[in-house]
Amino acid sequence: MTLKDSVSNTREYSKEQYELIAGYVGKTYQRSKNRMELDRSSDMISEPDSTYADDAKLVYYVDRCLLECDRNAQLIIRREFLEESENRWYEQYFSRSTFYRLKADAVKQFVDSLDL
Repeated sequence: MTLKDSVSNTREYSKEQYELIAGYVGKTYQRSKNRMELDRSSDMISEPDSTYADDAKLVYYVDRCLLECDRNAQLIIRREFLEESENRWYEQYFSRSTFYRLKADAVKQFVDSLDL
């Protein structure tokens, strides 16, 4: 175990803090994706600017961090924080109690993978 591993493993957040962090990252991710889509669909040809580059880096980083999570966590984080989803989307996959148990674990996995 490296020093970085031991330092990052000692940081613990409360359940509410994990949710807030995941929510903030999700909103930032959505804004970045939207700006990138608008820039791509624009009729004007423009040089890539620093905002687009920063958005692309953030989207790439979040997507890479999500790959470190298990499959259920990936599904839950995508649907709950990174994409627009209908209410109670999870009912086709999980029971309500299973969803909330898995969601808590998914949020922890995701935030920990961000290495904040």
